[in-house]
Amino acid sequence: MVQKNTIPDDLNFDAADKASYDEGIVQAGKALENRYIVRFPSLYVKTYLGNTYRLPLAVKADYFDSEDNDASPLEQIKSVLARENPGKKKEIDRELSVTLLAIGDRYADVIAAVQMASLGKFKASSVISKPAE
Repeated sequence: MVQKNTIPDDLNFDAADKASYDEGIVQAGKALENRYIVRFPSLYVKTYLGNTYRLPLAVKADYFDSEDNDASPLEQIKSVLARENPGKKKEIDRELSVTLLAIGDRYADVIAAVQMASLGKFKASSVISKPAE
């Protein structure tokens, strides 16, 4: 999946502009995007490199207490992934940093959404209330 670091012959820097720069970022983001499945009690992630990881959704209040607050966000998500996916440390260490940071960001979003759903406040799970008469 990862390509060798070669320089294409057809690069045209004279024609490069802000629009082509922005489009390149969007295309790179789509190419590197992780795939996610939420199936309670877990979040499953398939990465750009093809590895699949599991993260818990029903976490206790002290779940993240063992993480080093001085560690970078990258090191923190690597620690959580290694703890929840025993035997996959080598695969985790080979992942792209953008992949791991995206997992950490999405994981936090999914946990928050699950908590809101359990309170009936997640938009997709809330019941439409009838107007007062």
